Amino acid sequence: MKFNVILACGGKGTRADLGYNKLALDIGGQSVLDRTLSCFFHKNIDKIIISYNKDDYSMVEAYKDISQVALCQGGD
Repeated sequence: MKFNVILACGGKGTRADLGYNKLALDIGGQSVLDRTLSCFFHKNIDKIIISYNKDDYSMVEAYKDISQVALCQGGD
């Protein structure tokens, strides 16, 4: 059985007091988003849908050409 994954990446890092989306936070040379995505790149996952805030396109742009990933711009 194959699954789809939806990653809700529209946050602004307010509660973490970062001033930017916490998924862009670098931990050991890798962003939280990169670390999260790496958990889902395997044969049982058909599609990874990344829902992101329009202001964070630069954070997800690197994934736009990966066939397993679909980008979905969210609202405000």
